Amino acid sequence: MLNIDTQFVDTIGKILSDYVSHSEITRMGEVLGYPQNDQNSGFNKHERVHNLMSDILNRTQNTDNIKLVIEYVCNPLRYINEFSIFEQLRTAINIPLSLKGLIVSDSGQIVTTTTSKTLSEAKKRFETLDSRLKELKVHPHVLKFCTQELLQENYFHAVFEASKGIFHRIRLLTGSAMDSASLIDQCFKPGEPIVIINGNKLQTLDEQSEYKGLKNLLLAIAHLYRNSKAHKLKYYNADNLNDALTALTLMSLAHNLLDSCSNTRRLD
Repeated sequence: MLNIDTQFVDTIGKILSDYVSHSEITRMGEVLGYPQNDQNSGFNKHERVHNLMSDILNRTQNTDNIKLVIEYVCNPLRYINEFSIFEQLRTAINIPLSLKGLIVSDSGQIVTTTTSKTLSEAKKRFETLDSRLKELKVHPHVLKFCTQELLQENYFHAVFEASKGIFHRIRLLTGSAMDSASLIDQCFKPGEPIVIINGNKLQTLDEQSEYKGLKNLLLAIAHLYRNSKAHKLKYYNADNLNDALTALTLMSLAHNLLDSCSNTRRLD
């Protein structure tokens, strides 16, 4: 039997509670044969899932039966049109499970695995680029342009598509037909700007410095990541999670700054 304690049950319950509604918790207890009759108890979802698991363990005296609740919530059929949510759940639940030598497979079943010795090791094993970006609260436009690549853990193409998204956004704003560094040079001329930062009149040194900072950030993204050959250079490893995070965080900053920009005229 599994060697688990109340803290483990509580941790698992907290994770699972984010993926079920109150009515689904009630239904789960009934389907598993352990109805709780606690719909009107005032308990929150975390408490209700915790109590259901504790009830099952106490009544069966078999800690292995915690998997009944986990596998119910992790049933792939619940996520037919929400694959990314299913993967988020697996990532979250597999971190604590791996400390016990278990994981939820892509079939939704609990299977044995190599035991993670530390929390740090467990997080490195199961955290994905997508989950790290959401933890960092990157700009939605970054995720919008590379969702499929994130699901496939294709770091290089996620960065490449996200960089294309920045220049696509600037073209939509300006009507320009140019791309990459040429687009930035065309639209961010301090003397006759097409794109301006709202409230920035380019009069003081601070205003000019802010504008140059945005332009240079966009040029850096163009030269480092929009360039399809960039992944061959020493400073960027296309297979490295941290390099991808660095790139996408820079692009998030660029989008945050572009949120405060408008055009002086259109070029189309």
